[in-house]
Amino acid sequence: MAILQKNRVNLPGSVRSVIFDDFIHVVDTLLFLLGCESCEVQVQVQVRHRRSNGQLSMVVVTLTSLHRTAIGVMNRDGGITEEILEVMLRQDKFRVADLRETTHYSRGQQHTQRIGDWTSVGVARGFESMVNAFLGRVSASRDGQDAGNHPLDLMTHRVCEDIVSQIEAGGTEE
Repeated sequence: MAILQKNRVNLPGSVRSVIFDDFIHVVDTLLFLLGCESCEVQVQVQVRHRRSNGQLSMVVVTLTSLHRTAIGVMNRDGGITEEILEVMLRQDKFRVADLRETTHYSRGQQHTQRIGDWTSVGVARGFESMVNAFLGRVSASRDGQDAGNHPLDLMTHRVCEDIVSQIEAGGTEE
């Protein structure tokens, strides 16, 4: 099971912009953790949400595949800006806080690693490697090679569209 919280302070917004500009990273991470590197994995999507003055202020998404469950939570009207990922396995638990600190819990032991204070945001959050991968695809395409999209990229956008549709259709509101 994986639980990813990505909270913000006073940032409610339109459904589509919240989901596709910010929550998409939550969805992408959870799909990866579910093992959805190929489009063959079937994922069920359940959405709960809250609106404040017509703006999306909270969304909770439960993604389930055959043997795994992942929950994404975003409170856009919370008291803190934070990102916390917890992955729970049979004998282990991993906790990542703000993409800077990882703690591994196993059999009563705890081991924590931190990224250095001088590590750039682009490196710490993976943007540098994503941009390099994208530029590699562009270069391959320019050279006549089939660069294609990664199946997970397409699945992430499909799931986000499903989330938007469920919310806009009225969905389960808190």
